[in-house]
Amino acid sequence: MDFTTFIYILSIGLYIFISSINIQDFINKICKFVLWIYQFKVEIENKEIENLPTKLIMVSSHTSIYDFLFSYMVYKIYFSEKYIFELVMKRRYEENITEICKRIEPKMDIIPIEEKDEKGNKEKKENENIKWRGGEGMTQQIIDYLKNKDNYILGIAPEGTRKCVDKIRSGYYHIGKELDVEVIYMGIDYKKRIIRMEKIHRIEDDWDKEKEWFIENCKKYTPLFPERCFWNRDEYLEEWKKELS
Repeated sequence: MDFTTFIYILSIGLYIFISSINIQDFINKICKFVLWIYQFKVEIENKEIENLPTKLIMVSSHTSIYDFLFSYMVYKIYFSEKYIFELVMKRRYEENITEICKRIEPKMDIIPIEEKDEKGNKEKKENENIKWRGGEGMTQQIIDYLKNKDNYILGIAPEGTRKCVDKIRSGYYHIGKELDVEVIYMGIDYKKRIIRMEKIHRIEDDWDKEKEWFIENCKKYTPLFPERCFWNRDEYLEEWKKELS
């Protein structure tokens, strides 16, 4: 048998194998394998998920792209049977990425966000289901998109960026208040290698109190880059200086 024939037969075999397996179960196993490789222990019980409401906002600290990847893996393993995964994305990326995301995760739903150009004008693009109002911000666009939906998890990083910021954004607070959706904090501890879901939380009446709740939960877990978190950055830098001296 020559090499070309061997490759041809191998390709047919791989095609038959892939066609015969359940792709979503296969991805689920890959997610479990990756978490095992990185030695993460996920402390989430199926009973906890069964008792959760049908709509949720999931918040977490965000210092690295790994935060999103590990959060998605946890969603895939534990939440995907019950919830649609709502992902916020700028419209200019949405058109190219939606098809890829759908192939990886059929229950992923992209929320397309209109942007403003340099002159402050919103992109003029039509959408079959949503009519964006002029001057509408990202938070209101998300509210409009989700107001008639159910069985979803909306993942939001209140810092809004992986860089260090001196304040967190209140978008999830306004979304939760407007849609009457409760919140859970997904903690990823890169030092202890633990991923844990905090207790369900009803949005506070006051943003300052809500912000305190978020920061208190953030402090329970060591992020991959602590120096990018304003709530413990100074403390981390002091420890870092001591280690160097």
